[in-house]
Formats: sequence, C-alpha cells, structure tokens
Amino acid sequence: MNKKDVFGILENAENESMERLIDKCPEITDEQLGRILKMSEKKYKERKKDMNKGITMTSNDSIDGVERSNRPAWMSGLSIAASLILIVGIIAGSTVLMKNGRVDHGGEEIPPAVTVTTATGTGTTQAASGTAKSTGTETTAVKDTAVTNSSGQTAVSSANAASTEADTTTKAADTANAEIKPFAGTWICQDSSCGIYPVTEGARDLGMVYINEDSTYRYIDRNGSESAGTVSVRSYEMFGNEFTELRFSGELSGKSTFQYAHTESSDELYNGNGGMARIIRVSGDRTLTEYGWKNVYKSVVSHFSKSTDADAKSYNVQDIDGDGIPELFISEGLDRESGVSIYYYDSNEDKAVAVNGEYLNHGSTGTAMISPEEHLIFLGDDARDYSNLYYYSYVNRSLRLEKKISEITEGENGARISTYYINDEPVSEAEYAEASRSFDDYHWMMIDIEHNYKLSDTSALED
Repeated sequence: MNKKDVFGILENAENESMERLIDKCPEITDEQLGRILKMSEKKYKERKKDMNKGITMTSNDSIDGVERSNRPAWMSGLSIAASLILIVGIIAGSTVLMKNGRVDHGGEEIPPAVTVTTATGTGTTQAASGTAKSTGTETTAVKDTAVTNSSGQTAVSSANAASTEADTTTKAADTANAEIKPFAGTWICQDSSCGIYPVTEGARDLGMVYINEDSTYRYIDRNGSESAGTVSVRSYEMFGNEFTELRFSGELSGKSTFQYAHTESSDELYNGNGGMARIIRVSGDRTLTEYGWKNVYKSVVSHFSKSTDADAKSYNVQDIDGDGIPELFISEGLDRESGVSIYYYDSNEDKAVAVNGEYLNHGSTGTAMISPEEHLIFLGDDARDYSNLYYYSYVNRSLRLEKKISEITEGENGARISTYYINDEPVSEAEYAEASRSFDDYHWMMIDIEHNYKLSDTSALED
C-alpha cells in the first residue's frame, strides 16, 4: 500500500479537491463531532493508564540497554481512529465554512474584487453579478468592491453605477445627435451688406459653417481663421409660434444662436428678430468665394431694383478674364444716354467694386458687347452728329482703352461732311473703314435688354 502524506494533501488542496472529499463524507453536526473527540480522549487515557501499571521508578534509578517489546496491535487501530476523527473534523469544518461563502479573517470580511469591462458599440458586458448593456460608449476596466452593511444587504457597486451612468450619457448623446442630424451639412453665415436693410435685401458672406452629425461643427471666416466646437438644438414656443434654435458653443463672427419658425424654411435660420444676420444651407463642400459673388451681386441687383425706372434696367453675369468668377453687367436703361456699369467681386472685402472705380456709362440703350476669349469689351456711343466705338481690354480687373474709332458729321442734309478719327487722331475714310472691319475678327456676345435678366429674376445668381 502506497504511503501518502494525508495532511500535506489537505493543506495544499484546491477548492475542487476539498469539494470531492466533502462529497464522500457524511455531514455531521458540531455536537456529534464533540462527542466523538471526547470519547477518543477517554479511551486514550484508559489505555495509557493500563500501560503504566506496575512501573515504579525513583530519581536514582537508571535504565541500561534496550528492551525489545512488541507494541500491542490495538495501539495501531487507535492511532488510525484518531487520525480519521481529525480528518473528519477538518472536512466538516471546511464544509461549514464553504457553505457560508466566506472564510473568517479575524472578524474582518474581505470583499471580492469585481472587474467590469465595457467594449465600444452595442453589446453585453460581463460582470460578477450578471450582465449590463452598453451602447456606443467605451469604458476602461474598473476594479471595485461590493460593500456589505450591518444588516447583510449588499450595496450596488460603483462599477455597476459607472456602467449605468455611461449608458445614460450615451443615450443622451444619441438623442442630441439625432436632433442635430437634420441640420448636418454646409452653411454660410451672412449679415446685412449695408447694415440697414434686412439680410434678405442684401447679404454679405461672413464665413462657412460645417455641421456634423455628432453635434460638432467647424467654422471658417472670410479671413481664413478657423474655430470648432459643439452645437445643440432646442425648440420653444413664442407668441403662439413654434421655433427651433441652433446654439453654437462658440461665436460665428460674433453670433452664436440662430432660429427659424416652423412655418418657414429650415434651410434659413436667423439671428435675433431683426433679420440682420442668418445662416443658410448650401449644397456640397463649396468654398466661400464660390458663394460670395452671388450674394454680393444680388445686393447690387437689389439696389438697382429699387429705382423708379427699374423695369427698364437689366443685368447679366459673364466671366471676361477667365478667373472663374464672373463680372456683373448692369444695363441702366433703354434710352440713348443710358450706359452699362460693370462690377467685379472682391473676395477679400466680400463686396462688388465698380470697374475702374466708376460707372462707365458708355454705350447707348444699355448695350455692350463682350468677347471673353479675347478679354475684350465693346461699347458704342451713337448720336446724330457723331459715332464713337470703344474697344477695351479687361486685364487684372481693370479696363484699358485699346482703340477708339470715331466719325464726326457736320453740315445739313446733303451737305453733311464726315471726319474720321482713330484714338482721336484724324485718319482717312479708308483707314477708318479698315479699322471698323476689324470688329468682325472677334467673337462677340451681346449684353442688352433682350439677352439680359430682369432685375426681379435672380435665377442667374442662385446656386
């Protein structure tokens, strides 16, 4: 029979080994265990007393040699019985402790550690006491403990509380993002170009606003300065009307709130109740310059539309210098004295500037001709006694007179005499005729009331 260190095995036993031993032993009470130990102690003392009968020794007695003796067989049985009783006692004690779910550590209870790990996205989080739901929030591993009060009730651990708080925060963020989603996209921030009329009468672009679905935004003003932050949505009622407001954490060129009435378009949100500033939704990822010239030219057209003879005026937009931003032509009337005004867009100042700093007022009946391929503008000025033809080149947003061809007529009826000039220098009739024929060498486009847009029609200035 193999010898085994029973006590060593018990001392180093894992929970699984102890449970196997417990399953093989009957359960006994503390009272039964006490009676077994008391009976074993009584038998041990009686046997020891029998062994010592007839033996008397004094302090001067000595023992020499070795006496061989055989130990009674019942002694081995007694030792085995005592060992089994001890093992049974240890196992029974362990059973009681394990069933109570804790080990006595000097009266102090050491609570178990709990580790909670939450993964990004919707999923199930494993915890010591069960499962917890998590949506869209990433939580790092948390080590915490359960707390037991004097009445034996276990409080909710801070790890579970943190998970609940994260869920609440996530749901709030999801709700906020859902509210901002309809406003995600590209917007232009504008104010009134003159500071007197509402922005609808004439707008000046201040910057581009890019709103994201996660409630963040980016703002780039016309100087290229960039800022970012968050945007929130709130709805309210005022004077019986429903309103929705966007509130930016930072300012958009001095303004942070824009709203619209539910009875109006949600693509235009205004600052305050004066209509002096707004943000308007635009399509695509466009630059400020691409939208700027249209809004500025609208302001110019709006200005001319307020004149008493607005019905006789018209406008057109054509890119003469090929820089991608067209010039604005205003035909100022149908009478002979009315000319054509030309504007270009200054993106640095976000305004329309009259070419050469003044109204040209050349031409008659508001007529001009342009040749974008050659960057030329042709203007005529005709009367009964003279005819002036002007050829301008348009370079660096400036007009330069290239050629002036004139015919001056004097006299009455059949006695009229014409004198010809090129750049105010007298020339022969043949030279004048040759210079006039050069007009046919260019590809001209008519700017007049027939080919222009009415001032009330701003379709040419829409996106």
